[in-house]
Amino acid sequence: MKFDFFLAGSIWTHCSKESILVMLQEFRKNSTPDAIFLASYLPAESEEEDYLGSTWVGTSHTSNKPGCIKHSREWLKHQCRKYGLAIEYLERSAFDSQLWLTLSKQD
Repeated sequence: MKFDFFLAGSIWTHCSKESILVMLQEFRKNSTPDAIFLASYLPAESEEEDYLGSTWVGTSHTSNKPGCIKHSREWLKHQCRKYGLAIEYLERSAFDSQLWLTLSKQD
């Protein structure tokens, strides 16, 4: 089954780049030609803010410590290009200061 819509609200603000890459791959593989992926994120304003770790950050089943991470817009754009995806930064507030972006297939 192929899907028309994917949503990752307040996921990319806690997960590693490796996890984002898995989501990009799965969106590409499991979506219809006109599908949209809506994700919230926090943009890194510097190299130091760009999360390079490999673990989930924030409250979860393994941690009671809150936290959020940021990802570089350039990194996101580069990865989307590799997977044949168009990215649009919406500059609209999602929640908790996060912003929205959309992904779609470029064919």
